Amino acid sequence: MDEYLRDNQKQEKMNIAPAPKKLWNPISFLIISAVFSFLPTGILYALNWGRLGYKKKRNLYLIGSVLAFTLFCAVASFIPETLAMGFYIGVNIGAGSYFMQSQRKDYKAHIENGGKKASLLLPLFICIVAAAILIWALFMAKNIPDNHMMFGSDKLYYTDNVQAEDVRALGEYLTDVGLFADDNNPVFVKLDMQESIYMISLAIKKETLDQPDAMVAFEALTDLISDNLFDGNVQLVLSDNTFHPLKVLD
Repeated sequence: MDEYLRDNQKQEKMNIAPAPKKLWNPISFLIISAVFSFLPTGILYALNWGRLGYKKKRNLYLIGSVLAFTLFCAVASFIPETLAMGFYIGVNIGAGSYFMQSQRKDYKAHIENGGKKASLLLPLFICIVAAAILIWALFMAKNIPDNHMMFGSDKLYYTDNVQAEDVRALGEYLTDVGLFADDNNPVFVKLDMQESIYMISLAIKKETLDQPDAMVAFEALTDLISDNLFDGNVQLVLSDNTFHPLKVLD
């Protein structure tokens, strides 16, 4: 008798359908896409398909979202700043709308059949962390201009505040004094102008500031540049590799 009951219980357990996985509400896709971009939205959208049992759709949209976002970033880099914000908002809202509309019926059927709604706390946390990392990266990179000239293996960046001939003159002078040398040890310099002062930023390692001999050499370089270029209106800015100032030499 006991064995019969155990067999029946085992059979009943085998006939119980597994609880459906929780899905993210597609309405949230539009909001997340507008605020954070369509990449996290596309990932949630793809994962929803996987939870609904469509593994091929899940894989397709996961790969497609990453590739589409990469293409989106590449295209955005060529768009004028006056149009960039409109382009960014339009694409992200359009993608969010597509994700929302194309999955609403499946989500509704899921809820009507007893399915549960997945929490947005983890995705939102991931989005916030990713956004913070992106903002930090943009902040760190904003001091690196797009314009530059090469002098051997050394690179001289410059902003729109200076003329090309000034950049060339500085590069040639740094070559003459030996700072720029084609020795497989690249040096990175940036030239900017603020309030009629030429700001020459030199990327160094932070620990170099604690080396007296190196500081004497930098002070001598500042004097040489002031005596020979830009009518003496020069400051040498010792910087990290993203041109954030560490020490200013007059």
